Amino acid sequence: MTSYFNYFIRALTFKKYPLFRTVNFRYLLYNLILITLLLILPSAISLLSTVNQINSISGIEDEIPSFEIRDEQYFGESKEITIREESFIFDEDLTSEDVVTFDQHIFAGFIQDGIYIRDLQNDVLGYFYIGGIQDEDDLKAFIDRHLSSIYFYYFVYLTLQFFLMIVMAILSLTVISYALDAVSRMMKKKSRFMNWFKFVTFICIILLVPYVLIQIIFGYSFYLIILLSIPFIVHYYNKLPANRNKKPNIN
Repeated sequence: MTSYFNYFIRALTFKKYPLFRTVNFRYLLYNLILITLLLILPSAISLLSTVNQINSISGIEDEIPSFEIRDEQYFGESKEITIREESFIFDEDLTSEDVVTFDQHIFAGFIQDGIYIRDLQNDVLGYFYIGGIQDEDDLKAFIDRHLSSIYFYYFVYLTLQFFLMIVMAILSLTVISYALDAVSRMMKKKSRFMNWFKFVTFICIILLVPYVLIQIIFGYSFYLIILLSIPFIVHYYNKLPANRNKKPNIN
């Protein structure tokens, strides 16, 4: 593992960038897994607090208002139930477009076009995902029978998010690496796509660490993080030797 961490040191100290071609393939797998874990970590932590709050709604069955889910829409009374200084709402007038205006103390609720769950990636879960809940009696039965399994559903959601994110990460890194490789070839540099791909994964991890810390501590994304990668990319490019071979370089 010492040699693995040496690549991070090499990236941070601007030394021997072209030698990223010597990166072992298993290190590349480590990077892809680590990148994916870093990307989902902030949302996983935030969602866990919401899941903990949802887990505490057992015992409020008597406060649930009358409602009906019809044609995948909520019809019924509007009510706000307070649980540990936070709120679970029922409201047929609010839609998924309104969730951006919700106060942070609202952690979940039944709204017109779905179930709102704070910190869920898409905020609102359509009613077709919970076909078994059609009215207040079904919701009470669900709380009695299935709420104890909410952490299982949480880990299933994270697993699905992990696989989706790793595919997106691979596709994004592939596009970036192909673009950098193409520009380097146009500028008559000795360049290989895989070398760029390996290098970019290490730089991505280095930049994701402060990104994740900022997002967890301060609660917002560091959208300019990509700009911090420019000095590393430019330096790597400058370290590439000129391509003196007149024949096209074929990987």
